[in-house]
Amino acid sequence: MIIFFYGEDTYRSRQKLKELKNKFLREVDPQGSSLAVIDGENTTLAEINKAIGTSSLFARKRMVVIERIFAHKDKLIFDKVYYYFKKDFTSAGNAKSKREKSDNIIIFWDDISGQEMANIKLWQFLSKQKYAQNFKPLSNTETTNWLKKEVAARGAKIGHQAAFSLTGLFGSNLWQLDNETDKLISYKQGQDKKLIAGKKEITIEVEDVENLTRGNID
Repeated sequence: MIIFFYGEDTYRSRQKLKELKNKFLREVDPQGSSLAVIDGENTTLAEINKAIGTSSLFARKRMVVIERIFAHKDKLIFDKVYYYFKKDFTSAGNAKSKREKSDNIIIFWDDISGQEMANIKLWQFLSKQKYAQNFKPLSNTETTNWLKKEVAARGAKIGHQAAFSLTGLFGSNLWQLDNETDKLISYKQGQDKKLIAGKKEITIEVEDVENLTRGNID
């Protein structure tokens, strides 16, 4: 199985990658001996082949994460990796080899949108995979809704105007919004001991945003 996560919204793609890695460690490989993360910017085909082919006594398959391969300075590696995977994940190649490779989970992660990579065979191959996902920046409305869900997941609430104000300050920068959410919740807990004890619900209001946050201003 080949999975391809790419796009400018690195927060959501990283969260998705983390989710899959944790699931693999929990359900397949608790020892972590069959999970490999490769620096694609400096890797070689030999390193990728070794990571995929290395067997483990404790797991029936492997997960190999290849990060930022399209930042590699040697552009020849794109064709090498393309033909390597095309051979083992299409009709070509030995049936036994194809079955063994397909049992593994290969995840490519990149932080670019791909427009400048459209003519590269490896990019075309990966982006056409069933589990390819482009993480585009969220719109203001989508970011506001995402923020409300994140705050709720942390056991708190945020007023609509407060959420709208945060989105206005930081746009679709989910990394910054994640940090600001933690800061605001911690601030509210520190203001009222009943919040720490769980006897009172944490609610972030627009006044809290105005007092504690400084947005990205041009």
